[in-house]
Amino acid sequence: MLQQKYAFSPEQVEEILVDPPVEGYMDIPREGLILDIHAQNAIPFVVVSVLTDPVPGAHWYSSGRMRDTKLLALAQRVKPGPSQAQSVISNYQCFQKGSYPNQRMIIKLKDGTQYQAETDCPRGHPGNMPDMQEQIKSFHHQAKGVLPEEKICRLTEAICTLEDCRDIAEISALLSPQNKK
Repeated sequence: MLQQKYAFSPEQVEEILVDPPVEGYMDIPREGLILDIHAQNAIPFVVVSVLTDPVPGAHWYSSGRMRDTKLLALAQRVKPGPSQAQSVISNYQCFQKGSYPNQRMIIKLKDGTQYQAETDCPRGHPGNMPDMQEQIKSFHHQAKGVLPEEKICRLTEAICTLEDCRDIAEISALLSPQNKK
């Protein structure tokens, strides 16, 4: 969001602070990550993934990307902010109560410019849902690796008008890249 708003490149970033940090989620090995679950839970990796490719997807967690030296060097610039680290269990308890811990990100550029953003619920949380067009755009991006564009468009239309569907088999046929329907 900050990168899109202020149009800076990942190469311009001096340091990124995540505040408050989350215990056990701020570390990233210099040699890279092995399992995608580690990458998904490594805040520095996710932050630089957004900076270098703002459309999330499974491609973020490819083995090549999880060991990309340029990406990992950038991830080393993502550091804990000054607040006391939160535990995963305290965050989970916050979720159970229907809330989300307040998070702040401060991006410091090499020229001294600083940007910051704060959120009390991330994108995708019921309190901060993307609109239908954003969801459709994300679906198209996620599906393009496994379905032809024409099928993606037909599937999007079918899902958006699901209440008018007489036979769900029509939709399931669109989910198969081999099926010609």
